[in-house]
Amino acid sequence: MGEQLDLLRTALQDRTAWMDGLTEQDLEEMLRGLHVCIDAVQATGSDAPERPAGTS
Repeated sequence: MGEQLDLLRTALQDRTAWMDGLTEQDLEEMLRGLHVCIDAVQATGSDAPERPAGTS
């Protein structure tokens, strides 16, 4: 189990290593874009019709 966790941890570090090179400005731009995306998804979701309980 510990070895698998180590492999997962290494894989995560490999996938996110590019973030270490980002500037503060890069991060701010990414966050602004993320907020716009989340707002758009929430706006779309609020326009969806209500579903009866127990359905997915």
